[in-house]
Amino acid sequence: MRISTSWSQQTAVNSMLDQQSRLLQTQLQLSTGKKLLTPSDDPAAAVRIIDLNQNIKQTEQYQSNIKLPEVGLLWKTGYCKVQPKYCKEFMS
Repeated sequence: MRISTSWSQQTAVNSMLDQQSRLLQTQLQLSTGKKLLTPSDDPAAAVRIIDLNQNIKQTEQYQSNIKLPEVGLLWKTGYCKVQPKYCKEFMS
């Protein structure tokens, strides 16, 4: 079986283009600081990231909801009027 010069050259060009594409992907990952640039890079990891983000938002909402009654109780007892610097963390 005879291998033509053009086929050999085309194989080399295809290999270089593939390497260039992988290099670009790695450079994008480094520049953005993200391993996953699109969900199609790793669908399972993308789902886990979405779940974690939802858990973080839910926890932040719980923490926010906890602060509201604490502030009200501190105001009712007059503590914030006496020690306002300790109440600032609840106000933010």
